[in-house]
Amino acid sequence: MEELREEILRIDEPVELKKHFRRMLEEEEKIAVATIRQGWWLAKIVYDGTKEKLRSRGIKWPDLVKAAASIYLHSIAWIQDKITWQQLLEKLLETVIVIKKIGGAHGKQD
Repeated sequence: MEELREEILRIDEPVELKKHFRRMLEEEEKIAVATIRQGWWLAKIVYDGTKEKLRSRGIKWPDLVKAAASIYLHSIAWIQDKITWQQLLEKLLETVIVIKKIGGAHGKQD
């Protein structure tokens, strides 16, 4: 799991996306929060960069999306510069591991 963690933490911070979300939060807070809360945007960034390693550990796309959605307050904290990108990624990894241990996004044991 350490190898996966290191690979995830090497993912570049999406600075332009962060700026976009920050503007959205200022202009249309409800829409921004709803978009951020879905989590797919964070899941996609991580999944695109680590798909094979995630799959080899039994972590599936729905698990990652569920984890990203469940930590949306951390995502907002990152957007507002209250936590770092690496802290957000650490929280995502920690959360997806818990989801995997309790049976994945659909509550089924693999």
